[in-house]
Amino acid sequence: MAKKQVRIIVGLAIVGGLLWWLSKRTLSLISYGSPSLRIHKVTLSNIEIRVKLPIINQSDVPAPVTAFLGDIFYNGSSLGSLTLVNPVTLPGFGKTDLEFSLVSGLLGTAYQIVNILTNNNPLDFQSINYNNVDWSKFIIKGVLKVANVPLQIETNLV
Repeated sequence: MAKKQVRIIVGLAIVGGLLWWLSKRTLSLISYGSPSLRIHKVTLSNIEIRVKLPIINQSDVPAPVTAFLGDIFYNGSSLGSLTLVNPVTLPGFGKTDLEFSLVSGLLGTAYQIVNILTNNNPLDFQSINYNNVDWSKFIIKGVLKVANVPLQIETNLV
């Protein structure tokens, strides 16, 4: 009876090792591009910013992207936490855009964001000119959960 249990344990260890190796191999073949930022919605109580991040799977194995925990920084200071809007499945040998959201009250960091985008004129939303913003000062840092394996993300907006 003990011999049978040892075989089962060895078999489970081999299967577990193969699954771990496959997930690490898949994760090493996943890369990401430069994110973009836009104002999604402004209400009387808050502002919602959306960040799109292109992600590429060079593996033949589809990979589910289920969560993101991270922040957006401007010139070294945090503007707030980003969350994944919708989980997606990254197709094998495919590309998709992940969308993250930051919701902030108008009296909080949203004032900083609008001030940055309007060149220090936060009461004039018509003066938002994305060409005058120094995007290299924005940094996205966080951990993306791909197929239950963490992938570190750290990139500048371009």
